[in-house]
Amino acid sequence: VTVSPGKTLKLNVKISPSVVYNKKLTYSSSNKKIVTVDSSGKIKGIACGKATITIKTADGSNLVKKCTVKVVPAQITKLTQSKVTTTSFTLSWSAVKGATHYKLYLYDSAAKKWNGLAITTKLSYKISGLKAGATNQYKIMAFANINKTNYCGTASKSFKFSTAFPATVKNLTASPYGTNAVKLTWKKADHATGYKIYIYDAKTKTYLYQYTTSKLTTKVDGLFSGTKYGFAVRSYMKADGKTYNSKAYSSVVYSTTRPESATNLTVDTSASTANSITLKWKGVKDVAGYRVLMWDSKTNAYATVKNIYGEKITSYKVEKLAANTSYKFTLKTFVKDGSVATFGDSSFIGMYGEACIYSAA
Repeated sequence: VTVSPGKTLKLNVKISPSVVYNKKLTYSSSNKKIVTVDSSGKIKGIACGKATITIKTADGSNLVKKCTVKVVPAQITKLTQSKVTTTSFTLSWSAVKGATHYKLYLYDSAAKKWNGLAITTKLSYKISGLKAGATNQYKIMAFANINKTNYCGTASKSFKFSTAFPATVKNLTASPYGTNAVKLTWKKADHATGYKIYIYDAKTKTYLYQYTTSKLTTKVDGLFSGTKYGFAVRSYMKADGKTYNSKAYSSVVYSTTRPESATNLTVDTSASTANSITLKWKGVKDVAGYRVLMWDSKTNAYATVKNIYGEKITSYKVEKLAANTSYKFTLKTFVKDGSVATFGDSSFIGMYGEACIYSAA
């Protein structure tokens, strides 16, 4: 029977035959400094060591049964990792009552067995000589050395710990930033000291390195307007005179730069009537089309009049207008990737290019 200091356990005593009239028993401990026992047979660990519990019948038969009890340190339930580098880290744990030593174990995955790693009297141990990014399993056991005899507790469950290595970048997002740039943002990757920015070529499935940054956001510029690009980020860390790249790139994200804005938006007076206004503009190459918008005084915002498909279309007649009324128009170019449209602007999000005010004749 084993019990830990401060813990209690009820002895399971069976009397045979069960028809015995007087079933009363008495209990005694050979060393109350190690373990105590009450009249019901409940033992309590006091200190690590070994003692004998004697059980006697009280019916005059003087039958005796003895039970050896070992008091051992309790099981450790938590290992904590700290001071992590590419080649080492420190494991620590809480003190266990009655323990004089602690034994660490390392799992050998090749041999599929646990090997002793170290024995210490302290509450922490530095493990060194490891490889960057290496992951291993560890256990720890508390034991008490009493008069050159070890009283060993139960080993803890296994814990996995790794040396420092830059984690894969997560939560990468991309959004257009004007006509020639895309803004990227991502979350901090553990152990990373910097990030490498890549443009992803979907045709060749290759990552084209651009530059490095230590920030969590960047603007990739020098891009073509109205063009779809793929992006990825890879974290890295510098340690021990070496550069370690994360084991994987981030997920690839895509964004389309804004197309160039239309210019020279004017009214073709020769084609306008009392109830219509014909707009014309200078065409923009490689766009999917144009969105004509008209100011709505009720909502104080521009509302879409028509989406016009085709880069070569450079005019549109707005009809069913009220005579002798002023109207304000603007135009936005757009490109499309499937069902997603990216709209152009003069310089930044929210600007509508050139407005045109005209009163129908």
